[in-house]
Amino acid sequence: MAEIEKITAEKAQNLIQKESPVVLDFRTPGEFEQGHIDGAMNINFFSENFSQQLDSLNREKTYLVHCRTMNRTVPAAGMMYQMGFRHIYVLDGGIIAWEHADLPLV
Repeated sequence: MAEIEKITAEKAQNLIQKESPVVLDFRTPGEFEQGHIDGAMNINFFSENFSQQLDSLNREKTYLVHCRTMNRTVPAAGMMYQMGFRHIYVLDGGIIAWEHADLPLV
């Protein structure tokens, strides 16, 4: 696997079902409350302690990361990689792509 791999919404759903990655949602709490992937953890990209929240995560786990459209995901995934995370999947197109693929939100 590449260090950071972009995957489609359909592949992301398959990954969730087969490998149970940690799903990180980098949107604001308000965006998260409007609908999110089941089981996702919300870490607000704009939070003043964003990097500390990432730093507290287990670097050995597999992560599926996203925001609304990818504007926050790309720099956040880069930060994760620099911190030593090596199993990072990026939801290509963010939650918008997930919704366009008619996949469920809670």
